[in-house]
Amino acid sequence: MSGLLGLGPVPAALDDRRIEIRQPVAIATAAFLLVVFGTMVVVVLADPGEVGGAGTHAFWDRWVLGVVVVPALYGVWRFLLRPRIVVDDEGVVLDNAFSSVALPWADIADARGGSFIEVVGTDGDCTRALVYGPTYSGPLTREHRPRALVELIRAEAARRAGREAPPDDYAATPLVADAAFDAVTFTPPQPVIHPRVSLGLGGLTAIAVAWTLACALAALA
Repeated sequence: MSGLLGLGPVPAALDDRRIEIRQPVAIATAAFLLVVFGTMVVVVLADPGEVGGAGTHAFWDRWVLGVVVVPALYGVWRFLLRPRIVVDDEGVVLDNAFSSVALPWADIADARGGSFIEVVGTDGDCTRALVYGPTYSGPLTREHRPRALVELIRAEAARRAGREAPPDDYAATPLVADAAFDAVTFTPPQPVIHPRVSLGLGGLTAIAVAWTLACALAALA
């Protein structure tokens, strides 16, 4: 693994390791927001204010804050803590906020990016990771880290395919084809696994249930 929480340096070679990459600014932002919302939760559960009554009233006075807390915690988890890139002997996994894609090495033709990471499939299609993207590019995103990850993926894919790494200006068929593209006659050389939707509704439900139980216990105290 690339350091604690996937924040360490990117190695030059895989060497049978499992490398997990996350973005430092995303983790730092998540930690800050968790402190803010955590403080809010503790204060409200302890004392919802002068309107707080007893019994059912005491429960609802606390629970109504869940309109803010529940979606906020869900957003922190999905947008800041979930996005990651995993590189191991099986291939490359891109976990974005609401989608995931697992690409075996046989389906990877190239990787590219500067302030972003994009993996190009053998069918010319491509998928981009949220870990490095427009939202988080800037002074807090050091370009050498995503570039090192791109070089690692490119070199490993080429090594496993028994070929040289493609040039930096490798051109791939865009994800959205233009009007001249003939979808009927086009046959991809190999099937590439495309992103699957992952909404995390189970996690959202768990957060809502946990908040409801916390309010109920606080009301009984």
